[in-house]
Amino acid sequence: MELIREINEKFNITIVMVLHELNQASKYSDRLVIMKCGEIVCDGCPNKIINKEVIKDVYCIDCDIDNDPIFNKPRIHPIQTIKIA
Repeated sequence: MELIREINEKFNITIVMVLHELNQASKYSDRLVIMKCGEIVCDGCPNKIINKEVIKDVYCIDCDIDNDPIFNKPRIHPIQTIKIA
């Protein structure tokens, strides 16, 4: 991931990735597109779109979210899966 970030910055090119690990996506992305069932739920920078409500709606988990002090990006801590009736 560090190499990809370096290539992005050095050559000023856009890189599109599909990531399923949210903390990794938040840490390394300038922009996220979060989808559910093939539909876009939100689109924007991690600091603006990652919140408890989005995580609960899309991934059916309760979580705590804090700020990664090194990268200044949201860091998600899953608490429990929400049971779906």
